[in-house]
Formats: sequence, C-alpha cells, structure tokens
Amino acid sequence: MARGVNPQDGYLEALVKNMPSETLAGYLAVMGMLSAAENPPAWTLWIVWAVFLVATPLYLWLARPKTETAPRPWYQVWIFSPIAFFLWSMTTTGPWATVKTAGLIGGVGVVLASALIFPLLSMAIARGSK
Repeated sequence: MARGVNPQDGYLEALVKNMPSETLAGYLAVMGMLSAAENPPAWTLWIVWAVFLVATPLYLWLARPKTETAPRPWYQVWIFSPIAFFLWSMTTTGPWATVKTAGLIGGVGVVLASALIFPLLSMAIARGSK
C-alpha cells in the first residue's frame, strides 16, 4: 500500500497511511530488549528514543516499496511522522515511563493528531492539490 494519501482515499486509509508503524515496531522491540536488562541507565533509553525519532522521517523518505512510484507527501514524512512517533512513544515503555502524565498526554495526542487531525489534513491537502 502506498503511503501517500490520494484524493480518493477515505478516512481509514488516510489514518493508516499517517502512522509510522515500521519505526514504532522497531522502537518497541529495542525497548523490550532493554527492559530485559536490570535498570538500564535513563540516558540509554533517551538516546534510543532520539535515534528512532530522527529515523522515522528518514526511513519513510528513503525506504519505499517498488510498487510505490509517486513520491510521498513532504508534510506526511517530515512533519506528521515525527509528531506521531513522539506521541505514540509517550504511551509505551521507555524513557517517557518516568514522566507522570506522559501516558495521558500521549494518549490524548495520539487520538487528536494521528486519528483525527493528520488524516483530515492529508485528505484535504490531497483533494486540494488535484
């Protein structure tokens, strides 16, 4: 499935295309491995988080299936994906687990941004640019 939101895409298609699922899966896997260690240093968790935050747009910009011929929208890669990763990471284990309200803020942010704002903006931009 192509990542770019097309004018004919509905809300659910736009929702799925705006989630940085590949880097979230990698982040969760690495955090799972680190959690096996007895009390990993906090700086290690923050470095891993920062690497995946930076890697999210880079991965979406560089890694593209051969079936996807059109370039991915710049706003989706460079703006939406790091914001979505940031919010999603607040709801999982890792460095944000020590911040008392991170889960609540991240959860509300995920619902508002990833599930409402990003898909609607993507659909509006796609329809406006045809």
